[in-house]
Amino acid sequence: MNEFLRSQYARVGPPKRLDELGRVHAAGAGAANFGIAIPALALAPPGATVAEVAPHLLDAEPRDAALWPTLFRLWPDWRWGIQPTGDCTRWMQQHLLDVLHAVLWHNASIGRPEARVAGESIYATAKHELYGRYGYDGAGSTGWAVATAAVRYGFLLRKKYEVAGKTYDLRFDHDDRHTNTWSITWGDRDAARVGLPDELEPLAAEHKARDRVLVETPEQSGKLIQAGYATQYCGYTYWAMQRGDDGMGTRFSAGWHALTATGVRWNPDGTVRALWIANTGHGDHVSGPVGPIDVPDVYAACGSWVPRRLLDRVYAAGDCHAHTFVDGWPVHDLVDWQTHDYL
Repeated sequence: MNEFLRSQYARVGPPKRLDELGRVHAAGAGAANFGIAIPALALAPPGATVAEVAPHLLDAEPRDAALWPTLFRLWPDWRWGIQPTGDCTRWMQQHLLDVLHAVLWHNASIGRPEARVAGESIYATAKHELYGRYGYDGAGSTGWAVATAAVRYGFLLRKKYEVAGKTYDLRFDHDDRHTNTWSITWGDRDAARVGLPDELEPLAAEHKARDRVLVETPEQSGKLIQAGYATQYCGYTYWAMQRGDDGMGTRFSAGWHALTATGVRWNPDGTVRALWIANTGHGDHVSGPVGPIDVPDVYAACGSWVPRRLLDRVYAAGDCHAHTFVDGWPVHDLVDWQTHDYL
């Protein structure tokens, strides 16, 4: 926990009992823009770190890398969406897993995925099925919760499910063409919303992430990205509204939010210069040049390079994670961004 989070936690105070988290509304949890509750984050159980689980990735030489060329090779019709509620953590988590699926498919580690990840199912289990150890009313979750839910309960895919005489159409994300309120129906906590329907839980369990690991620095995130693993960027974060000549953000918003890190640029001294931060639940809000690595227009509309000075405190706060689906955390081949064939 960094000093900023420590001071916020001291101001808000812990619940008297752990089960009181279930009665804390996000709006009352203290500076909880986008529904991230400080007590829930501060009390999340610690997990293994990338330094403990995959130290070989951290020993690699730094190299600039981008994961979206591999994403668009698998999903050329990828598109940002529009948050229907304070479910930014599900947008972060589903994008992280979609990118990872694309990388693994490109490396022939898995077959072609049937469909993209439906993060609404992760948001539901993070808010309800995990409730015995974590949870609070209203909208929002944390990086720890959605990462843990993806490992423990799995996730659904963006397809139509017909089960137990019911139809659940998850084919379309919530955007300016389609309306999808499953996050609200399943995830936002109140007396009428009870999490992922029981008949869908076995189907979600067919798709489970592995090895939730804590990412503690921008450099760890960068090393993971260049090896093919997107990372969470979650907590009190910074995201750009405007980019300058080199693609770096020049005008930022800040608040409790959850986004995905999918690109890295390094300084000569081995420190991260910037990470590409994708704000996939808030598309069409960034403009300006994209810098030395080309970015498809639809992806440029929801992200930018964020400089290290705005990254360090976020990772140090302790709510950014990464996953794998295969043993050993291998280094993956990526589609070469210099070929431009993904544009």
